[in-house]
Amino acid sequence: MKIRRMEYPDDGTHPEIRQVRAANAATYKYRQRGIPGPEVDGAQALRDAEDSLRRRGIPILEKRQASTNQIVTIGGGQTAPVSTGIIPVPTPKTPNSMGVGQDGGDLSYFSEVKFGSNNKPFILVIDTGSSDTWIPSDTCKSRACLAHHTYGSKDSKTLVSTARTFSIRYGSGQVEGTIVSDSVSFAGFNMNTSFGVATRVSDDFVYFPIDGIMGLGLQNASAQNVPTIMDELVAKRLINEKLFGIALARHTDAVNDGVVNFGAVDAGLFEGELNFMPSVSQNGLWEIKVDDASVDGRGAGISGRTAVIDSGTSLILVPPSDALKLHSIIPGAQTNGDVFAVPCNTTSNIEFTFGGVKYKVPPKDYVSEKINADEDICQSLVTGRQVLGKSMWLLGDVFLKNVYSVFDLDNSRVGFAPRKKADPPSTSKPTSSASGSSRAGSTPSSTAPAGSTTSRGRPTSTGNPKTGNASPFDTSGSAGGRGIAASVVGTGVSCLVAALVVVVAGL
Repeated sequence: MKIRRMEYPDDGTHPEIRQVRAANAATYKYRQRGIPGPEVDGAQALRDAEDSLRRRGIPILEKRQASTNQIVTIGGGQTAPVSTGIIPVPTPKTPNSMGVGQDGGDLSYFSEVKFGSNNKPFILVIDTGSSDTWIPSDTCKSRACLAHHTYGSKDSKTLVSTARTFSIRYGSGQVEGTIVSDSVSFAGFNMNTSFGVATRVSDDFVYFPIDGIMGLGLQNASAQNVPTIMDELVAKRLINEKLFGIALARHTDAVNDGVVNFGAVDAGLFEGELNFMPSVSQNGLWEIKVDDASVDGRGAGISGRTAVIDSGTSLILVPPSDALKLHSIIPGAQTNGDVFAVPCNTTSNIEFTFGGVKYKVPPKDYVSEKINADEDICQSLVTGRQVLGKSMWLLGDVFLKNVYSVFDLDNSRVGFAPRKKADPPSTSKPTSSASGSSRAGSTPSSTAPAGSTTSRGRPTSTGNPKTGNASPFDTSGSAGGRGIAASVVGTGVSCLVAALVVVVAGL
């Protein structure tokens, strides 16, 4: 299966604006569940980011070079051109599996799903952070609907509409519509199920190359109050176990082998054995306890946290005070509050420990584009935004690219194993994850064991590194007046929203 070409708006905005949009989208998604967390005015957050860029004399709009002639490998020796930033994906050879494409920037991961008697294709986000599936209605006049494909009775003779409505409300927008039922085809399955057709869609979806969402969360988190995709697969006996595994591709690897395995795991996509952690959520989230967070083996001094594992979020989002502590041990890190930057050539690895196993996030996954073309400083994709509770993190695709992740609905647990690239796509048969899958005796990561003081990539000199040039977030001539964080411990959120700072490493 190849993701079809799709024209969608790209306004060429600065990466800082795109990051705020992505953070807003994640924030909005969770507000409809009533999950604790500060209310965020998404429109104001964008205005603040734009004002910050103007003060620094940085253009909000960027000139981009088209990549229509780029050729990528999609597995099995196959190559394909990139069309409008959408990376094609091959048809998986494992049964009950669906290829996962992406936008070429590791920001959106999606699959093609066909609806109705005419098998009309739609591109849907593969979203473990939501439980509802919806696509735009042909009666929708929102900007987002006009920019994407829509669905209605003219597209299917078997579409059955109902009078039931759904509304998923966000911080500064919403998705609302009606519940319908029709045939849905994906991963070799064809089944009749209920889903939503949205008559109103927030503008946040305008600039994403997706039509809608496939929710792979737990049923008790559904706003539509209908059986989820996973519920239906089990009820119709199309899969034996109520679980799925996800492997995401990294665009810099030049091989797109992303896949979702339904009902069983594919051992050809990971190394060692799966390490399972129970979900501790009371809200239908895939939420697990965090043992530790570190940079090259040096702990950030953060404890008592949980992490929601969300494939529908591109970033890592943590409360501002936690983001400051984590970046404080990355040499040369800088911040203006919720947005952080690191040297573009940093070699520091961020590490998260779950269930006693450490998982590495290398610079190629958390270091984004340059903040300013004149400085060698790049945006960090670990963002200081409290989306959930004060002790809750949101780990999205920046983390998930490094693991094969398994979501076990029957046992309410999440499993990780280090990702193994598969080229060609795995031809091994999926195997059950319920028997004998544990951490014991495995060697799941090439990173140092928990508690190690390994410091790969850190400077060899002793003492605190120099803070160097002015923060990229400073206005011209303001470097002399900016605040310098003399200590991370005890600074709290207040220092983030006050002076512009260079985060001092080595404290």
